[in-house]
Amino acid sequence: MLNDRSLFEFKFLDLIRNSTIIGIDPSKNAIKRAQETKSSTQFQHMGDTTKIPFPDHTFDIVIAADVLEHIHDLHTVIKEIKRVLKRDGSIIFDTINRTYFSFVMTIWLAQDIFKYVPADAHDWRMYSKAFLDIPELGDRADLVFS
Repeated sequence: MLNDRSLFEFKFLDLIRNSTIIGIDPSKNAIKRAQETKSSTQFQHMGDTTKIPFPDHTFDIVIAADVLEHIHDLHTVIKEIKRVLKRDGSIIFDTINRTYFSFVMTIWLAQDIFKYVPADAHDWRMYSKAFLDIPELGDRADLVFS
């Protein structure tokens, strides 16, 4: 651990230093916890993940960290992310691959054994099948992956 910051935070620190950062989440509890951090980030609740509450072409970058594996209508959400991105904008995401290892780590250990996350936090069937799901999803939303 690097001073309690992830490598991801360090890599993008310069990029976001002079930026307005807005965090959105469908969970009111998650927004409340985020607001308690006293971060300069603006946080707001969004009830429906298929309707991001911002005008077209608002953002240079959308970061979806540990989000996509919780989305039931992934195609619609990706199209919605594309809608709020500026024309040359970027989406940065990570998601959990559907592997035996991910099942053991996230479902069996984190949820069932250690109860680190709520019992219904993950549905292994919704995890990505690695590189099989994502390119096809990008094609359907007219996104270019690089």
